[in-house]
Amino acid sequence: MGDNGKVDNHHMLGKKFRRIKDGKVYVIDSVCIHWYDVGYYYHATLRDENGSHAVCFIENINCNNEIVLDGISRFKSRYKIMED
Repeated sequence: MGDNGKVDNHHMLGKKFRRIKDGKVYVIDSVCIHWYDVGYYYHATLRDENGSHAVCFIENINCNNEIVLDGISRFKSRYKIMED
C-alpha cells in the first residue's frame, strides 16, 4: 500500500467502465483503501477522455456503514465494466 492508502495493484485499476445513463466511458486511474466509521473499503477515481473525473466507493473490505454500502451499490448500478 502506498501513500494515503493508494493501492497500486488493485484488480480494477486501469479497467474501463461505461456509465449506464449516458454511455460515457471512464477508466479507473487510482484506487485507495479508506476507513469510514467502522471499517475499510476501496475508493476509486474514474477519469474520462477529457480528464473529468468521478469519485466512487467501488468495493467493501469490512465496513458496515450504510453510507459506504449504499455508495458501493450505486457504483454497481450506475457503471458497467467493459470487456477488454
